[in-house]
This record gives sequence, C-alpha cells and structure tokens, in this order.
Amino acid sequence: MENLKRHNKTLECRRQFTCGPCKEVWWRWVPSHKTVSRCHKCQVRYEALPRENEYGTGTYRCECGNVFTGKARHNVGARCSQCGQMAYPSEIGPFREGQRRTRHGHSCEACNHGQIFPCPVFVNPNNVQIPSVPHVSTGSTCSTFLTQQTVSEYYQPID
Repeated sequence: MENLKRHNKTLECRRQFTCGPCKEVWWRWVPSHKTVSRCHKCQVRYEALPRENEYGTGTYRCECGNVFTGKARHNVGARCSQCGQMAYPSEIGPFREGQRRTRHGHSCEACNHGQIFPCPVFVNPNNVQIPSVPHVSTGSTCSTFLTQQTVSEYYQPID
C-alpha cells in the first residue's frame, strides 16, 4: 500500500496557475499528465503556466554548497552571497508570508544584481504577470480506453 501511495505521489507535480480577468495567482498539486485547475472566483479552467514562466520563491543550490532562497524565475539566475557565482533555482514554489529575511538583498541577472530598482522581473509577486491559457476540454476521457472497434462489436445481442 505504501508503494502505491509513493507511486501516486510521483505522478503529481506542483504547478502555477494564473487568471488574467480575476488577477488571481495560485499553486496546486495536479496530476502530471493533466495540468489543469479551476479559478475559484470565475470558475474557468486553466492550463498551467509553462515551467519557464513560473515565478515565486525559489531554492538555489550553488556549486560551492551554499543553499539559499529568494524571488525566482526559472530562467533568471541569482548571485551566490558566499562565492559570487551565478546559481539558478532548482525548485520554485509559492510566496509565503513571514518568510525569514537575511541581510543579503535581492540580486538577480534581470536587475543587474540590485542596480535596477524595482526589479523588472519581480514587480509584484501577487499580480498576474503572464496569464494562463484557458483549458479547452476534449470531451470524455472514456474514449481513451476504447479501441478503434465500433461499439456494436462490444455489445452483441443475445439470441
């Protein structure tokens, strides 16, 4: 039973969704084969943002062994405070209230390591920067279980 639970957990992934009209941003654990979620305000279903467009709090792991967190976007690196090398986020998740702050300020490639303020990539984390695409339903998932045979071949009348 534990193996089944572990297997099901590997089929899920945390993805980011945004609703442009409602200006809502949310993260949800969804099956990796169907990354769709519904906006709780307007009830419209949306596709997840592409991984390269996700933004939030990232965990950075530098080659020197330093692990640090901060504002993150998948394709934007941040400078390590210990060795000065560029590190890219290994994982990105939602912003959390009351996260511990350090004396090291924001330092990413987009704002020239703190020289441009406010950072052009991270204007406001709770605003919709890139809206999600509305989900177009293809209909029932039952059709994926059927073969190319006709339904009449499955149900032959009994004489």
